[in-house]
Amino acid sequence: MWPQSWGSAASFVFACAVSLLAALGFVRHAARGATEKVSYFIEWKLIENDAKGGYDAELTLHNGGPAPLAGKWALFFNDSAKLLPDSVGDGVTLTHLNGDFYVLEPSESAKPIDSDASITTRVRGEPWAINISDAPSGFYLMRGGREGAPSEAIPMPVHVGPFPAADKMHRGASDRVPVVTAESRFLENQSLTKLPLAEVAKITPTPLEFEPLPGRFRIADGTPIVYEAGLEVEAKSLENALRSEMTGTPKLKVRTKDEPSNDGAIQLRIGDSFAGRSTKSKVREAYELTVIPDKGIEIVGNDAAGVFYGVQTLRAMIPIGVYEQPTKSVDIEAAHISDAPRFSYRGMHLDVARNFHTKASVEKLVDVMAFYKLNRLHLHLTDDEGWRIEIKQLPELTEFGGRRGHTLNEANWLQPALGSGPMPESNASSGSGFYSQDEFVELLQYAAARQVAVIPEIDFPGHARAAIKSMQARERRLSSSDVTAAAQYMLTEPGDTSEYESVQMWRDNVVDVGRDETYRFLDIVFGEMSAMYERAGVKLESVHLGGDEVPDGVWEKSSACRELELPGDSKLARRSRLELYFMNRASQLLAKRSIQPACWEDCLLLEAANDSAATEKRRAANKPTPTAYVWNNVWGWGREDAAYRLANAGFDVVLCNATNLYFDLACEKDPLERGYYWAGFVGMRAPFEFVPLDVFKNANQTSMGQAEGEESFADRVRLTASGANHILGIQGELWSENLRSEENLEYMAYPRMIALAERGWAKSPQWASIRDAAPRRAELETAWNRFANRLGQRELPRLDYFAGGMKYRLPPPGAVVRKARLEANVELPGLDIRYTTDGSEPELTSTLYSESVPIHGAAKLRTFDTRGRGSRTVTVSATKGE
Repeated sequence: MWPQSWGSAASFVFACAVSLLAALGFVRHAARGATEKVSYFIEWKLIENDAKGGYDAELTLHNGGPAPLAGKWALFFNDSAKLLPDSVGDGVTLTHLNGDFYVLEPSESAKPIDSDASITTRVRGEPWAINISDAPSGFYLMRGGREGAPSEAIPMPVHVGPFPAADKMHRGASDRVPVVTAESRFLENQSLTKLPLAEVAKITPTPLEFEPLPGRFRIADGTPIVYEAGLEVEAKSLENALRSEMTGTPKLKVRTKDEPSNDGAIQLRIGDSFAGRSTKSKVREAYELTVIPDKGIEIVGNDAAGVFYGVQTLRAMIPIGVYEQPTKSVDIEAAHISDAPRFSYRGMHLDVARNFHTKASVEKLVDVMAFYKLNRLHLHLTDDEGWRIEIKQLPELTEFGGRRGHTLNEANWLQPALGSGPMPESNASSGSGFYSQDEFVELLQYAAARQVAVIPEIDFPGHARAAIKSMQARERRLSSSDVTAAAQYMLTEPGDTSEYESVQMWRDNVVDVGRDETYRFLDIVFGEMSAMYERAGVKLESVHLGGDEVPDGVWEKSSACRELELPGDSKLARRSRLELYFMNRASQLLAKRSIQPACWEDCLLLEAANDSAATEKRRAANKPTPTAYVWNNVWGWGREDAAYRLANAGFDVVLCNATNLYFDLACEKDPLERGYYWAGFVGMRAPFEFVPLDVFKNANQTSMGQAEGEESFADRVRLTASGANHILGIQGELWSENLRSEENLEYMAYPRMIALAERGWAKSPQWASIRDAAPRRAELETAWNRFANRLGQRELPRLDYFAGGMKYRLPPPGAVVRKARLEANVELPGLDIRYTTDGSEPELTSTLYSESVPIHGAAKLRTFDTRGRGSRTVTVSATKGE
């Protein structure tokens, strides 16, 4: 969900750049034999961003082979910026093919590129380029010109290195966000202090009530887990956890209804648990956990989910060191915990369409979600760049739409996108892959056992290119044998010459909402999806229909759309009314299967903006009311109050606010920091600071760093008391344009996802209720210091070993040199900082920083986790005379 990235960047210092970018996933080599020397490579150098909102760069093709590169050749690549063909220099031509797919070719007057020589051209892009995620990717060369098979393509690495000076990194004249430095990080971290471990809370998300008691209970080899019938899954979950975290073996035992309590056991049962003993409010997913010395542990849940979450809390009480080094027994400190969630919906969104992620990677994400009590996985299964779920009646969706590779006519698969390269085989490209129905059923069962409901998304009517092209492939296959069957699921009108371009630069990615074939197609998909959930024994509670980013110009020349009679609000433009027509008709297909429709807010906002009684009229007309997932609250864009307008109008709402909850956005403005930044920079504390029921308290600055405050949005709609009842919860977003590996996914997800879980489960924090900005900010700083310590001293050390270990983002250290002394700090106190002063890269054996030390030259520093994995290196130097 957008706006997909902008721009590209940089130059290189060859030796270090190759290793750095390879680690970051930006250097992709040919699958042409493990020992073959790469004879071509690309250097991409950012020159500057300018005040007009564009950038200039240099692209260099190096010929390191033994022979000249002569005659026709074609260099294909992906770039999410809008590159200007007229900006390239003499000797080459640049063509935008579609989406982010470009080709660079020699002009008629071009000279051969000799061996060990190169050719360089300037290129201009819009709007900006400021970090490694803006770099072009997926380069491959066809030596004979555009035509050729994927096996003839020569993939090549792109080297991205030092960026220009900070004054060349402004996104136009309005950009006030400075490039981050070691010194600026140090100043930002100065308010943080490392707390004694005993003062750092053990349980995340924070439970509603926690009462410490004297003593401990020891879980040892053979400690029984006694559970009521119906809690087998929860008991097995605890058994598996203890097996992985201890060398001993617990024993499972079913507890009969009238059996007395079992001393020395861990007992799981259903009973009356309250959302805080003082409130006596019984809610779903609530639990009480009691640890009694020498007696045992009891977990009582209002339902199975409550028991499961009590089990996760018990796991959180296990000492952190046990995760690194399992022991035969563990002591659990005595306590009584009464707990319940703030929101019923606590979600994570994962895009597997742009770049595919395997079932194993998704299951690993589910493991962490479940531990931190997140309960919805919104799985974005389809988009322009891929279709990822098997539909047996329409096999082309995955046989064609589940693969990307070199092609000019898309006869057999989709074109390359997002750096996926020329090879369509799934093991050679992050652009290829899908879940078979058997795999998807297994994933559903895996998630359900961990109290995570999977919400599939079929993104229509825009973002639908993979489906459109797949059905065109189906039509080609059947046209010679059965013309009627061939046209049965065609999603666009062959004679429609409407011209448009989506925000991601696609010119053919929107289905025709006036065609019956579109709804016949969706009915097939929904039917098979329902059958998969039924096979898994899991309720399909909701299907997300997409509904976002339909471009201007679409459907203008569609005869099917022209013939539609569209009742409704005549104040809306016809395109908007067609969007609503689609959403209503697709929702009816789900409603007949008792499935709740959902969508992004884009088209529903059109309805609510013109009719505050929209949901009442829907109910009166027996029309389904989709759940609105609201993403676009970007400060200064005019839709900051979209979620509240919809909730006040009666739509159920899930908050997905881009400014705080988009985890594919970069944490900071650092050229080496992965992620986009169209909605601003979403640092590790952004989800922690989120105020779901009063988002205007989060209005500190625009995406360009210009100061904003609550007073800037005095004319925006506020959430009413009745509207608050329609806020179901919150969801973090992981869009995968830049997530080409499991490592990329984990870097972007953690630890921000832990802060999301805190805000979704724990009660509203005290600082959020403070009216005045200054005292609220002071209290927030204190709260963040406590939570940052929790991350640095407890949660990240746990993630080092949890579910096989996570490659989360390690924040680079802050550092300054003052009066010839090195001072350093880190955003998450508890992480180790190591440094060198001899010019070498800091390693796990380098000197551990503990306090200010004298220095007379330069120092290099890195942050390290408990496994010895390090952050990016920062460098600071003493000034002359120190």
